[in-house]
Amino acid sequence: GMLGRDQGLLGRPKDERELGLLGRLRDTLKSTATPGVLGRFMSVMWLHPLDTLKTRAQMVAWSSKRTITTAVYRSPGSTAGLFPALAGQVPNGLLTCVGFELTKDVLADLTTLGPRASTLIAAVVGDMFGHAVLCPAENLKIKLQTQVVSSRAAAVRAVLKDGLFKGYPALLLRDVPYRVLQLVLYEEIAGFAARRKDIPQLSLVESLVAGTAAGCIAAGVTAPLDLLKTRMMAQRSNLGLNLLVIKAMKLDKGRVFGSAIPKMFYVGSSTVAFFAVYEMARRQAQKGSYFPKVGEHVSAQ
Repeated sequence: GMLGRDQGLLGRPKDERELGLLGRLRDTLKSTATPGVLGRFMSVMWLHPLDTLKTRAQMVAWSSKRTITTAVYRSPGSTAGLFPALAGQVPNGLLTCVGFELTKDVLADLTTLGPRASTLIAAVVGDMFGHAVLCPAENLKIKLQTQVVSSRAAAVRAVLKDGLFKGYPALLLRDVPYRVLQLVLYEEIAGFAARRKDIPQLSLVESLVAGTAAGCIAAGVTAPLDLLKTRMMAQRSNLGLNLLVIKAMKLDKGRVFGSAIPKMFYVGSSTVAFFAVYEMARRQAQKGSYFPKVGEHVSAQ
């Protein structure tokens, strides 16, 4: 949602460069904020049970007597942690966009970096902005999903006791490589498809397919980092990241990629869900309302 269809990693159009920093940021948020919030809200809400399945699978060690089936499918409360997930992901999306736009403009004014390098750095800084809100919510969500606490009140007390930003380094360790891989893979896939079709740029739906493929591949590659993030936030002790790595390699052995498939499915499904709601909301906003009239058919095609 941060890169325009005609922008990619190739830099800003000339008319956008002629606007001031605050003007560009205002126009970006004005055109994308409400559709983006609606898209993020609905995609997180619809796919939260799948996220819960992935999170619980990550907590089952290879040597555990509990099977993944028992730990995941027979555990009640597939919507546990939904409220903190929404409370964290929605503002995270907005702050990430703001951080991205501000950083890219500063880099363009103060450095001679190329468009790709500027975009990658801006995306990483944008994640750091957004994760300031996401980290506390993610801590609360994971404690509720994994049921390491007995109630919501106990989960809140545990988060306050452990620290709101417990696992923040692990969260960045997961998302920084993911973001870089996602953007680079998207450019490569989209560029390859455009060259094969001999066209200057892909259509919106084709760009969605390329973005979904890039996100799924990046999610699969970084699955072990996602496992470490989950375990750091869910643990009752305060093991450091290095000790968690050693423990995971010892207990899980080759299963550090065990959650890759649900993670990839989640990323792919959430991308499509976000795009569908985002496009519907954006087109309805152009008609003067964010919601269709009764009986009106709205298509994302």
